[in-house]
Amino acid sequence: MVGRDRELNAVAAHLDRAARGASALLVIEGPSGAGKTTLLRAAAEQARDAGFLVLNAQASTAEQDFAFGVVRQLLEPGVLAVPERDRRALLSGMAEPAERVLGVSGVTAQEAPGPDVYATLHGLFHLTVNLAARQPLLLTVDDVEQTDACSLRWLAYLARRMSALPVAVAMTVGAGSKWTDPTQLAGLTVDAVRIAVEGLDHGGCEALIEQEFGESPALEFTAACRAATGGNPFLVRELSKALAAGGTRPNPAAAEELHDLCPAQLTRTVLTRLRARDPALAAMARAVAALGEPDLAIAAAAAELDLAAAGEAVQTLVARGVFRVGKPLAFEHSIVRAAVAEDLSTVDHELANARAAEHLHGTGATAGQIAPYLLRTGVARGPWVVGALERACREAMLGGAPEVAAACLRRALREPLSEHAMPNLLFQLGMAELSLDPQSALDNLTKAHARAVDPLARANIAVVLAQELGERERYTEAMELLDAAANEVRPVDRDVAVRLELCLLCVSLDAHYVASALDERLAKIREHDNLPPDTTRFLNALLTFLSSVGGASYARASEAVTSAWTQRVPPRSWQGTPWDVTSGWQYVYLAVSLIITEKLELADQYCSEMLAETTALGLSLGSAASEALRAQARFRSGALAAAENDARSALAVLDEIRTGTRTGTVFALSTLVETLIDQGKPGEAAAELERRALAGELPPSWRYNYLLVSRGRLWLALGEPRRALEDALECGRRYAQRGMTGRDPLGWRMLAALAHHALGETGAARELAAVELGHAREWAGPVRLGAALRVAGLVAEGPERLELLAASSCTLSSSTFRLERAWSLAELGAELVRAGRADEADPHLRVAMEIATSCGSEAVIAAVRGARDGGTPRRCPSGGLTPHERRIADLAVRGMTNREIAEAFLVTQRAVEQHLTRVYRKLGISRRSQLGIALQESDRGQ
Repeated sequence: MVGRDRELNAVAAHLDRAARGASALLVIEGPSGAGKTTLLRAAAEQARDAGFLVLNAQASTAEQDFAFGVVRQLLEPGVLAVPERDRRALLSGMAEPAERVLGVSGVTAQEAPGPDVYATLHGLFHLTVNLAARQPLLLTVDDVEQTDACSLRWLAYLARRMSALPVAVAMTVGAGSKWTDPTQLAGLTVDAVRIAVEGLDHGGCEALIEQEFGESPALEFTAACRAATGGNPFLVRELSKALAAGGTRPNPAAAEELHDLCPAQLTRTVLTRLRARDPALAAMARAVAALGEPDLAIAAAAAELDLAAAGEAVQTLVARGVFRVGKPLAFEHSIVRAAVAEDLSTVDHELANARAAEHLHGTGATAGQIAPYLLRTGVARGPWVVGALERACREAMLGGAPEVAAACLRRALREPLSEHAMPNLLFQLGMAELSLDPQSALDNLTKAHARAVDPLARANIAVVLAQELGERERYTEAMELLDAAANEVRPVDRDVAVRLELCLLCVSLDAHYVASALDERLAKIREHDNLPPDTTRFLNALLTFLSSVGGASYARASEAVTSAWTQRVPPRSWQGTPWDVTSGWQYVYLAVSLIITEKLELADQYCSEMLAETTALGLSLGSAASEALRAQARFRSGALAAAENDARSALAVLDEIRTGTRTGTVFALSTLVETLIDQGKPGEAAAELERRALAGELPPSWRYNYLLVSRGRLWLALGEPRRALEDALECGRRYAQRGMTGRDPLGWRMLAALAHHALGETGAARELAAVELGHAREWAGPVRLGAALRVAGLVAEGPERLELLAASSCTLSSSTFRLERAWSLAELGAELVRAGRADEADPHLRVAMEIATSCGSEAVIAAVRGARDGGTPRRCPSGGLTPHERRIADLAVRGMTNREIAEAFLVTQRAVEQHLTRVYRKLGISRRSQLGIALQESDRGQ
């Protein structure tokens, strides 16, 4: 490490930070031959001396198609180094999906289903956490820009989550164009500490020259060497070796011979040294450059040498410093590897990889070992090629590597294929791409459906394709597709046709369906006898959901839900087929029905069961859905902190796998908004909406109805009843458009009544409250009736107000929806205080406070305190500003621009402008310069 004291000190500081439990990410940059790898090795030695577990990996362009190749290099040695009993602990719990990638237990992987991308990344992350819990950990990756896509994604995932771990990651990044994924790499390294390894100074070059010549070089000679090599350590050594071997001495006279040399010429001299008299040396060097870091037998096959000749050539190349010692075969210096690779033509690359693939196929290697070579050649031919690629695709999907699976399928599609094989491969490709490139997935699923001939195959494709079309709100296409598929397959398999019809109904629930059309389709399905158990469960779950959402009787819906609950099937029975979509629908329908029919304990239990199962199976979307639904159950039961944790955890998973505004994301966000409101954090809820661009007009599909209501509650909490009313009425309009003019599951009329009341529009408020109360009495569910009685009481006048609030509290007296009961008690207490009956109010307010405190509801606590102060809610400080508006106003007073405020809150500038406009209106001012004085005057007036 001549002349690298500055860099070594930076590495030491990096490791010290990690040893103290604060993670560190280091990137070493520089051209080939500059000494990046040597510095990385020095970092590893420093770390070992400091008590770190050091795990190393070498990336290469030739191995970019090996799924999790770099991850396996990094983590396998760390797992295998511990005793078997500790190994099982390392790979248990959340780390279990990592076993699918590493395969260190020797247990054969199940055929299906395998963990998805997020579950695999999360499992590998938790394995890293477990390793770091034993001792501080350093991961080093040389030439990280050439890392395979799966490993690069995991490194980026780790970097975002390791802030509190005793983990350091050190990577080298070189120049060049063969980067796996520049965007992913940029995301990985954006917050890293960077060390630029530049050319050596005069003293560093002098020291290296002296090592090779055995004597001190002349000043002029050192300067000439430095000019010719740019101070690149590798080139300085190679030049010195060549000159010393030729008898040159490092004196001023020899310096004259170096003036016309440049780094490019020196690289060519390196190649010249490799062209030995024995052609086997050049053949092996070229084979290794083409293949990456192969085993001896694979390189021998690519070089068309027998094992003995290949072995002798390798020994010679190691002795000459071209190859490094050990296995697999690899160049000692990346600059030499690059020089040899540059000398290869495209044909040379393809032939070498084809010979490697054919050799592995002939020796019975696994598809996962063969596929990377097939991906880099188009000249390997034979019926075995497509079979190997399909098997490699399955292995990759089971190991959570859809990128590799998709690459294998694209390569297979370049082969001559039968009419049956083509649509099957397109279907598999579409499935693999769902988590990578949804639009490409949709295109390939569409092509697969169009090319498929067999009705059952078309039915399988239609189920997945319709689901994706529905998520893009292309409901008409989805329903037409399923209808056509059902008609086509009915003569062949009636049961499949019925399941397709049920899928059609599920898609229609999220579309602009007409209730009468839905009933008509259901009636036809129910005419069928002797349906299989799976289909019967599917039908019952759908009927239960419809009864809970729009049925006339709470008692009948409750009975149906209980029956469906006893028939539930865990996801362990799922088969990893397209029809698992229907199992997911069944689960969601039953969980929602349990919540609507007020069976919160069963809902929580069911969601927890499903969360445990889907997590164990590595089904991230299922896990996120389970957490989102459990968040809803826990919110309704008043476990606000737990509900917030579940909702945020679900959103984190869904954001990681980039679902956008799919149904699960919207539902989890809606629950989070309501949870934050009741915790007294409406500002945070508003920021969440604006960060996701969901504070404005929403798309027309059903999935946004719940968000309209939760967002309306937010506007009401923020003192904006007009916006609350707009959202509530829009929700009602959408329900009416779908034929639901009676009771609705979200209670939009109650929100609209409260908003009308806040605006002083008492007639409209009472009319809506009365309609809602009528529906609630007809439904006869205790929670819905109690809430409707409370709202009717709040908008009523005179003695009726107190009567209704008392009835609400009585109805909710034994409810598991604890916050609903607390709100009713708080409002009843406030009304009693206003009526001069404070003594009667006290027991109600005391119970409300106890419930609110145990639930962590600052909103109810504030209402109780306001009631005790005189029966009216406390005014917000600063002229009725909401907490969020006050924070924005304070930042504006401090001199921050709208853009800076927007960045601080992760919202748009337009959102900040709208908030400030409302602030000015509430404070009665018209300019920013008046804001500071207006806030002071308003605070003094509280």
